Amino acid sequence: MEYRREIDGLRAIAVLPVIFYHAGFSWFSGGYVGVDIFFVISGYLITSILLKDLAEGKFSIVKFYERRARRILPVLALVMLCSIPFAWLWLLPSQFQNFSQAVMATSLFASNILFWRGSDYFAPAAEENPLIHTWSLAVEEQFYILFPIFLLLLWRFGRNITFYAVIFVSIISLALSEYGWRNYPTANFYLIITRAWELGAGAICAYSVFNKPVKSNSFLAFSGLLLIIYAIFYYDQATPFPSLYALAPVVGTALIIVFAGKGSAVAKLLSLKILVGIGLISYSAYLWHQPVFAFARIKSFGGIAPGIMLVLSFATLFLAYLSWRYVETPFRLGRISFFSSRRNVFASSAVGLAALLCFGLYGHVSMGAGWRDVGIQALSYEPDNEKLQRDSWDILKDVTGSKSYSVEGNQIDSKYWFYGAELGAKILVVGNSHSKDIFNVIYNSDYVDGDLAIARYGVQIFELADPDHGFYDSENFHSSDVVLVASRYRYEDIEALDSIIENIRSFGKMVALVENIFEFPEFGGGRNLADYVLFQLQEEKDLDSEPSLVSRIVNERYYSVYSSGKTSEKVIAVNKEIVSRQNQVVVLNRMDYVCASEENKCFAMNDHYEKYFYDYGHHTLNGAEFFGDRLKEIGWLDPVLKEHSNIAAREP
Repeated sequence: MEYRREIDGLRAIAVLPVIFYHAGFSWFSGGYVGVDIFFVISGYLITSILLKDLAEGKFSIVKFYERRARRILPVLALVMLCSIPFAWLWLLPSQFQNFSQAVMATSLFASNILFWRGSDYFAPAAEENPLIHTWSLAVEEQFYILFPIFLLLLWRFGRNITFYAVIFVSIISLALSEYGWRNYPTANFYLIITRAWELGAGAICAYSVFNKPVKSNSFLAFSGLLLIIYAIFYYDQATPFPSLYALAPVVGTALIIVFAGKGSAVAKLLSLKILVGIGLISYSAYLWHQPVFAFARIKSFGGIAPGIMLVLSFATLFLAYLSWRYVETPFRLGRISFFSSRRNVFASSAVGLAALLCFGLYGHVSMGAGWRDVGIQALSYEPDNEKLQRDSWDILKDVTGSKSYSVEGNQIDSKYWFYGAELGAKILVVGNSHSKDIFNVIYNSDYVDGDLAIARYGVQIFELADPDHGFYDSENFHSSDVVLVASRYRYEDIEALDSIIENIRSFGKMVALVENIFEFPEFGGGRNLADYVLFQLQEEKDLDSEPSLVSRIVNERYYSVYSSGKTSEKVIAVNKEIVSRQNQVVVLNRMDYVCASEENKCFAMNDHYEKYFYDYGHHTLNGAEFFGDRLKEIGWLDPVLKEHSNIAAREP
């Protein structure tokens, strides 16, 4: 296949927006589409190679896999090996366990499946995942494994049949992606089944120009470039992706591949030396940029200045050049004598991947090597907020007897399992993870000794707008007197709230709403405001000898932030909507038990440095215990119990 400089230039157009997007530069709000450009390029190049070999009768799947191993594995292994020491030194146990799982999944070419099961690519936490970007590499590797076999099986029926088969599969994949973003957005983003059409578009391009000179049509090629630029600068995290919206960068890339022949303005632009140079190191640059950015964010408590991120972006390109010159190129061209043998390539690849797999397995089984001293070590302070988050589900797991109890989809929730006074009011707490917090707090309060019994039903609130939802058939619901709705409300929840209230009341149940909790700031490395204040104080105070002073400073800082009223606009808007319904239902404010305005403090940590929050607003087990004591003290649930008593008294 003839070398095309403009394709390397196109790689630069793909990798730079991805780097700048992950660096946090808002201008590149759609920079993530660079991955889609890469998919099209990969589909084109791989299919071109396969078509040439098949047409000449020289196709060897072993040789194909050898080329892929030489191209992909050396730099990938290098980046993971370089990431391990920083992960060991800086990551908390839960983070290190997650990192180890990613190392395992990447070694098995399955990291996209791992992240599908638990990571939102656009969530803030993804910025601190050093290997989350390997999901796209996994998609390509799965394509490399499956597509040659697909072509080989169909080739016997003729080139046209294989061409139409590729088109058919691509159309099905595109349709699935359009369906997927509406119904299964995370799976849609990560899995090859809804990404195959982008690789297929590249394959179609390869068929279009196979054994033909590339056409030169400046208008169509320039139109393709404009489509790519439009997606990079006008798409953002709210754009459904992949979906029909992805047609802009995909079709744009295809137009350049097919119509940017020699002599066209776009080909000349993309053939500029600087773009070709960046394109040559684009694979290495893609691999390096996320670990560099992630570890920088983890090490830094606050946000990193744009200037520093720009420096890190250039550092990524420098690392990419070094690895391209001294690792990627020598291995790919077989310049290292030991790796000139195919047998040695496969053997060393197997050994290297097995070693990484074993390391990842150790990190997983050892719970992130929890014996390491990472973070602040003082009294009962637990720096690992993800551990505190996992522990916060223990009460519900114990009460229900379900060890897998989680946010939603719990079969036990449809059965009867109220906890507390059998003769009191039965309150069913409904919602997402915040309903877990409310359950834990009430569980630890004196209310359950004689006033009430509680249960929980985990569900996303907006789903209850459907009167046929299984919630309305559950034993817990039918046994309840009061449905207490507690959530981190989304706009779709608020839009559905009136119909939900009507649905619940139609069964003769009382409804009460809990406002969104005030959202305190979070910082890099999965740390919250309490962690940040302790980090500041450890430089100037002996944390072990001044716990009461330190905890007072932490609690006062929380109150200072709360009293400033600075929280997300979404929280403010949602709470206004909730409060507007207080003439219909009882409305409760969680900040009434979280803070004591008369004392000018919020309660976030005790004198043993046990935190009451593990993030912006979710309670730890220690927090639930402390707030449970406050609940009866301030009569937080009294309005609910009073209204329930009034309703009961009016009933014949």
